[in-house]
Amino acid sequence: MKFIFAFSILIILCSCEGMRCGNGILMDAETNELLDSVHVVNLTGPGDYYTDSTGVFDVCNKFGGCVPDCPDIEIQFSKEGYKTKVSLNPISQEGIFLEKE
Repeated sequence: MKFIFAFSILIILCSCEGMRCGNGILMDAETNELLDSVHVVNLTGPGDYYTDSTGVFDVCNKFGGCVPDCPDIEIQFSKEGYKTKVSLNPISQEGIFLEKE
């Protein structure tokens, strides 16, 4: 009976669910101005949207089986007049900068 209980706990721990998130503020690389209307696309999961006037983005992937390592999240940022940028696991309190074309 102890073996079955221990095995059940092991299975539960190996199939845990978690999240990997990316967040930050999108800014112009030259002027440091906040960028609104940036198209933010989660390339490794569902979801895309446009930033508002604050330039803030917050995107998460839900996944299962995070043992032993959590999968990465890849996010693409695009805006007319700017070079498209792809970031892996972006987390930035100081800003993510887009360069003009």
